[in-house]
Amino acid sequence: RGNRTYYIKHMEQWAAARDIWKNKQIAVTTEQKARTYAQERFLQENGLRGDLYVMVGPPPVCGTCVGYFAAGVVDQRFVDAHPLPAHIGCPHEWRRIGRVPAPAPHELWVG
Repeated sequence: RGNRTYYIKHMEQWAAARDIWKNKQIAVTTEQKARTYAQERFLQENGLRGDLYVMVGPPPVCGTCVGYFAAGVVDQRFVDAHPLPAHIGCPHEWRRIGRVPAPAPHELWVG
């Protein structure tokens, strides 16, 4: 039964409370996606695709990440089919276990 002033006041309070955690969530996800994209491009441009990977990070709490951890050592096709971050706030990443030889340092593509 409130008027527009009542609703505006409460929506502004809600938005301020939400901003405390939502802005951090957006920042973390943006940073993770940018880092993952840069890593993928580096591996692709330097001929390092086709390797084996394991998922690393803190103990998983969601079903998706539990399944990825349980998969153990996976190949490039699995990593391509299951990109990370798997969900908002996902702290995990695929760690390459070097099997494909790296190019000489002076031949590396760095972007």
